[in-house]
Amino acid sequence: MTTLRVLEKIIWKRSFSLSSKKENILENHNIQKNPDKYIFNILKIDVEKADKRDSLNAISCSTAFINKNLKKIAVLAGITKKLSTHVGRHTFATLLITKDANMSAIQALLGHSDIRTTQIYAKLIDTKKVEAINKLNNRI
Repeated sequence: MTTLRVLEKIIWKRSFSLSSKKENILENHNIQKNPDKYIFNILKIDVEKADKRDSLNAISCSTAFINKNLKKIAVLAGITKKLSTHVGRHTFATLLITKDANMSAIQALLGHSDIRTTQIYAKLIDTKKVEAINKLNNRI
């Protein structure tokens, strides 16, 4: 497995391991695997050296660029849900919770300083379960 760095939320760095399948995807797109570099280095500045205001501005511009392209991809793929980096992050957390991943691990992956922030995702899933049962009860 290869470890790659990502820039998450404000200026927190996260490292994670990639499965061989994901490594193959990177290789097929000629993306260099370097644990000291970001996977997709799209920021115009080095946020580790720039001041916080300039870093936040660069991240905001890059996020807007990504979200704009996600909308184009959604149209091409016939996806009606609004896609964004935020939706992707939410989906990531929700999938981990539904697969019974450890809540502390999810907290660390999302970069939450307080476990209660992560637990909000679990409460949303519990609400969806109740809604599903209510739909079933309404049909009986």
